[in-house]
Amino acid sequence: MLNDFLPAIIISIGILLYLSWRFRDEIYMKFKYLDSEGVIENWAKTKVKGQERFHPMIKARINGQLVKFKASEFCEDHPMYPVGTRIVIRSHPKKLELRKVIYPKPL
Repeated sequence: MLNDFLPAIIISIGILLYLSWRFRDEIYMKFKYLDSEGVIENWAKTKVKGQERFHPMIKARINGQLVKFKASEFCEDHPMYPVGTRIVIRSHPKKLELRKVIYPKPL
């Protein structure tokens, strides 16, 4: 009976090992990360299919380095937070480009 399921078990273990290797940085970030304080410096406005999108432009000091970047998150029609809003940047300890922005709760 075990011989019937052996190929499926081996393939499942292989897929699980591959996914663990492929997403190792994201998994590592769940347990070890650096929290840094940042601020929304400005809003970048883009238009997609006639809909206005606003991306926050963020400035933060991460691991002693001044970092400025455009966040991948966006809001539509109008900016959700005013310029100068303090936020938290959660980043990978070794790969600073791997980061997540944590915004305050909207009012």
